[in-house]
Amino acid sequence: AGGAAPSGGSDRSERGGLGPAHGRSEAGPAPSGGSERSERGGLEYAIVRPSLVHGPGSDSARLFATLASLPAIGLPGRGLQRVQPIHVYEVAESIARLIEPARGVFELAGPAPITYREMLAAYRATLGLRDALWLPVPIALMMFSAWLAEALPQRVFARDTLRLLERGSVPKTNAAPTLLKRAP
Repeated sequence: AGGAAPSGGSDRSERGGLGPAHGRSEAGPAPSGGSERSERGGLEYAIVRPSLVHGPGSDSARLFATLASLPAIGLPGRGLQRVQPIHVYEVAESIARLIEPARGVFELAGPAPITYREMLAAYRATLGLRDALWLPVPIALMMFSAWLAEALPQRVFARDTLRLLERGSVPKTNAAPTLLKRAP
């Protein structure tokens, strides 16, 4: 029951001995462009686009668990942003299955889309806490707060994180069940 965390947002085009599999670590589906260039170039490739990744020990997991534990929780807007969390171990297992020559774009996500508020409520339930007071916060105010937080020694609460959350983190087609040969 580790915490949910958006992945880091960096491109990893060198996999150090892992063959043709390339990873893109960005929460949710990314704008097209790179995959089309790879297809036209005839390269053997696999692009992985995980949804919101959760697992133990990450800064984001600690942030979500802390937010979920508060008696009053400020939500970006009304907290209706759609996310589809997937566990970091299932992302790793899916990538391991792509080490064999694979070609295409593989969007990975958990079993079903939920809202950001539902995700935080699930954290609360896991922590054994009752329902919280949910406070909608205008996105503009959240962005301003994130801008201020960027000056602090933390990397989790930032404008880019909010932009990713606003965009949503639900794949068009979830490749995880096929790659894992089971439901995530």
